[in-house]
Amino acid sequence: MATAVAFASCNDYLEKLPDDRAVLNSVKTIEKALVYAYPDKSISYLTEFSSDNVTDNGKSYSKTTEEEEIYRFKTVTQSLNDAPKNVWSEHYKVVVTTNEVLKAIDELGLPEETNPLKAEALLCRAYAIFSLTNCFCMAYSDSTANMYYGIPYPKAVGEELPTRGTLAETYANINADIEEALPLLDDSYLQVPKYHFNQKAAYAFAARFNLYYQKWAKAKEYAEKALGANPLNVMHTSLSTYGNMTYDEAAYAFIDSSDPYNFLIVGKYSIMGRIKNSSKYRRFAHNRTLCVNETYWARMPWNTAATSSNNCLYEAKMLYGSNQSIYTPNVDEFFEVTDKINQTGYAHIMDVPFTADETNLVHAEACIALGQLDSALVDLNNFVQTHCAAKDGNATRPTLTLENLKSFWDSQKEFKIENGVVTTRSTKKPFSAPFKLTDAENQTPLIYTLLHMRRIETFWKGMRFQDIKRYGIEFVHELDGEPSIVFKRGDLRGALQLPQDVIDAGLEANPR
Repeated sequence: MATAVAFASCNDYLEKLPDDRAVLNSVKTIEKALVYAYPDKSISYLTEFSSDNVTDNGKSYSKTTEEEEIYRFKTVTQSLNDAPKNVWSEHYKVVVTTNEVLKAIDELGLPEETNPLKAEALLCRAYAIFSLTNCFCMAYSDSTANMYYGIPYPKAVGEELPTRGTLAETYANINADIEEALPLLDDSYLQVPKYHFNQKAAYAFAARFNLYYQKWAKAKEYAEKALGANPLNVMHTSLSTYGNMTYDEAAYAFIDSSDPYNFLIVGKYSIMGRIKNSSKYRRFAHNRTLCVNETYWARMPWNTAATSSNNCLYEAKMLYGSNQSIYTPNVDEFFEVTDKINQTGYAHIMDVPFTADETNLVHAEACIALGQLDSALVDLNNFVQTHCAAKDGNATRPTLTLENLKSFWDSQKEFKIENGVVTTRSTKKPFSAPFKLTDAENQTPLIYTLLHMRRIETFWKGMRFQDIKRYGIEFVHELDGEPSIVFKRGDLRGALQLPQDVIDAGLEANPR
């Protein structure tokens, strides 16, 4: 598939229909083809294990080759579903499918009533490429995007793209597809909207993309279209009930298609639901040290102790596992048995790439960048309102203000790395904002709060690594008995290495 994108020698593949049994000659066949326009592989394994959400528990614990390769920022040599080779090929398979759909729509001369099909195809193509850039490219910046590699963006069946182009070119192509698609949206043809790019999902995607694109006003505008006049009407108001559920009940609740919090749900082949609770993957994990100092139990305005008690955060009460691996039910495995005798089959997850709560935080970040701090505070308090109980022991649900946030962050020690060793753990990680701080005194505590909320909301979904890259956050991957791996601001390893067969076919490797 990589060769198909890069060279004419594989044009035969690009010229085939995504399903050899199908002929895209009607609205019905185009609708069926669009079912396959969503990637069934996830980048989350690659990006989550590249982030600061995991650390090393020591050599005495089990690990897999691919897990260690990702953690060490090495080229992944294994070929599991979550490996770069399969992630890359699956996302470009989506591009092939959408290009066939767009070609058919154009050639059939379909009426305007079918414009939503075109919108869905354009959004699926844009999302597939956007996901790959988050994995295999550096973070976008106006000052560097023309210097960094992008990835091929074929827009026609059989199009030859022998080079990667720049990140600026790739983002411009994503933007063009999104902007063309949005005016064509209409949910009326969708039988199960949550499994397709419905309007809310489309605008949430547009909001996040423009946030990463540093188009703050557009990110804010599109987030508002996704959230509506009152974001609390669509945010995760049912979290308060999850602590009383069994693990399985909570896992299903997180992916409930009837919950307005979930904008888009995509089934994927992935072991992300398994690795958090399997002893096979215990060496590199989200452990108690991280939980206490950096994530769910870390000191924040909503808790008074580094434990689940005296902590208003609902997620702090729905943690499972051991000291070596602590996790929530937000990403769980659904196993498809193909051989009942040997109990073999495929591991799946139901991915929810766009939610109301994450979109609310997109809006908050855009407002901070625009200097609209009162609006940003409303969004941050929306998170507190939906993610925190009114009272737990000595902790009371706070109302966040500039004054109490400044006071809180001034009281916290800064995360510190000395000679490759973490000497102070904290949620207060130094950053370099992707926008000019026009009111640094007030923007800084809001950003610290925002980044921690995003870390909680997107945990185990692979988005933390992109926030690290966008904000130039430094962290350490510790190694038992070896020097630690320090990830620095602007670290070129932020663009994970392309699959080896793609490089062997002639596409430019990411520099190291």
